[in-house]
Amino acid sequence: MQDWWNSVMSIPGASWIIYPAGLIILILIAFYVLQLVRNLAIGGSTSDDHLGSFRKMRDSGMIAPEEYKKLAGLVPVPETGKKDVVDPDETGARALTDAAKEAIRKAAAKKSAESVDENEDTENA
Repeated sequence: MQDWWNSVMSIPGASWIIYPAGLIILILIAFYVLQLVRNLAIGGSTSDDHLGSFRKMRDSGMIAPEEYKKLAGLVPVPETGKKDVVDPDETGARALTDAAKEAIRKAAAKKSAESVDENEDTENA
């Protein structure tokens, strides 16, 4: 093995290719490990779960199930073999962000209304 390595390294310019390639491989491995540790540290969520925060909002009652279904329907799902061009204004990121902003506004209004009701109850007691 050492003879092979010595013969490869005797090629002019081989060290300029092998060492940077090894460095790039090590950087990619480190990036993958850091992403894995980060995902484990934040509760195991993955980048594929685009609706995770809205699911939590639905589960806590901040948004209605109908609003969640509307948001879930707006998330573009990649389909294999589909060649149709979809208008990004209808089902893309813009529609998702508009619906998400509206759901967040409704949830914030509901939350503030609940906190006002709680404050009035404590003042009256």
